[in-house]
Amino acid sequence: IKQKNLYFKRTAKWDGIEQEYFCLPSIEQNTGKNRTQVLPEIKIPMEDFLTFVGYYLSEGSCGVADYTKYNKGREYIVSIAQTKKHTKEIMRHNLNKLPFNIIETNRGFQINNQQLWNYVKDFGYSYNKKIPNELLKLSPYYLKYLFEGLMLGDRSSTICKNGSYKN
Repeated sequence: IKQKNLYFKRTAKWDGIEQEYFCLPSIEQNTGKNRTQVLPEIKIPMEDFLTFVGYYLSEGSCGVADYTKYNKGREYIVSIAQTKKHTKEIMRHNLNKLPFNIIETNRGFQINNQQLWNYVKDFGYSYNKKIPNELLKLSPYYLKYLFEGLMLGDRSSTICKNGSYKN
């Protein structure tokens, strides 16, 4: 296969979709002893959710802690790594807008929520993470929040006086 140059129009305008809220899908949760409960969808302001997604994609991970041998079940953990004091303060302020219990650790933040874990686990791992297509279809107004979350989490970029970013 021969590589060809691609050209993009620099003056193109992206309209995208205006969506005020993100609805975290409902899930069926195992409550033990062959019982389940349905957790209803969670409605989150789109700006807050996209900021979180930016943090997660740049500095996040997810995992499961299995405590079943102690009869305590499983914890579904979503983590955001951050140790830089100023960046951590900004993240704390923004993460506390989410409808989850945020646990601050010396390495960053942790959210123990199966519903959120179930959604972000499909983003991929480490350098192979991807932004879900449903979020990429949003308007530039909303994508700005995702981008700013990515840049704050990554911190390899600098904001220039004209509002652009550089590495």
